[in-house]
Amino acid sequence: MHSPYTTDVLAHFVGRASPNDHNENFRKLALVLESGQVSYAPHTKEADKVSHVIDPSKRLDTEELIVPTVTCFADIPDSSLGVHVSKYGRFGVGFRRDFVIRAGARPVTYVPCSPTSGSMRSTDAGCCRTCARST
Repeated sequence: MHSPYTTDVLAHFVGRASPNDHNENFRKLALVLESGQVSYAPHTKEADKVSHVIDPSKRLDTEELIVPTVTCFADIPDSSLGVHVSKYGRFGVGFRRDFVIRAGARPVTYVPCSPTSGSMRSTDAGCCRTCARST
């Protein structure tokens, strides 16, 4: 069944650190394509091991309390990518949903950033997208 809110192609965008630096983001995408690996830094052979670090001195709303070692994929139709691209850059790679699921993808759990905030962030994966082990 098709939903106007999701897509069968999950995309990983490489520009979170600097969404408007198109040259740098193109370079990052080229590295992903050359290596054949989408992974969380430091991009080692063990990148498929999902783990996280919890630092109780940090805050949840800054996404520093829980730091995961996961790779995030957007489940957003092309027609709705505008806001996402403004935050994560224009360059990325996409995979069919069934492939990413077979590689170990799982949904993210969302919680409010603060009790009075309407903003939602993920504590399970540290980002607001579908997350998976590296493939």
